[in-house]
Amino acid sequence: MSITYFDKESLDRWFEDNGDKTYRINYDLNEDSIVFDIGGYEGDWSSDILEKYNCNIYIFEPVKEYFDIIINKFKGNSKVRVFNFGISNKNEEVYISNSTASSSIHLVTGYEGEKIILKNINDFMESESLVKINLVKINIEGSEYDLLDNIIKMNKQSNFLNLQIQFHKNIIPDWDNRRNIIRDELYNTHELTYDYSFVWENWKIR
Repeated sequence: MSITYFDKESLDRWFEDNGDKTYRINYDLNEDSIVFDIGGYEGDWSSDILEKYNCNIYIFEPVKEYFDIIINKFKGNSKVRVFNFGISNKNEEVYISNSTASSSIHLVTGYEGEKIILKNINDFMESESLVKINLVKINIEGSEYDLLDNIIKMNKQSNFLNLQIQFHKNIIPDWDNRRNIIRDELYNTHELTYDYSFVWENWKIR
């Protein structure tokens, strides 16, 4: 039996509501806003955000194949900065599976896949003198749990005015309990504005 990383009922509702072209791009942004795209893949979401708001976008894509696609897509656009590393809870080099949109460091055995660089989100923001991020999109195939745990542990969740998160099922141990703990913490500073469980959800600062 194949492993399911999404909730089918939520996914069906998401497509019925055309969530990719409504919820995921409808935000209070302008040309001065700062957006993080963590897990850029081919850059389509960032392209939609840029077209609608012309804001400043930081795209993080550790897989070289997709990094190159993103570079070509935004070539010559000073509003978009693209980084060939992932954003994480720590600085390290790891191996990632080559599974197109589902590439994950949690689905690789030994030295299979591609070696990538991960950088600590707090270190990166300090190096760029960034404090407030208007919107962060997080789609990193199971690594969202460690990243969000770190953000909360460092008491930095209020630095992100909107957190658009795709949680994944079954990739890591204790995923359901860890998601509940993260959500309980986010309720202290943010409100849940939409929720398609294990597809997409958004948390807006109170």
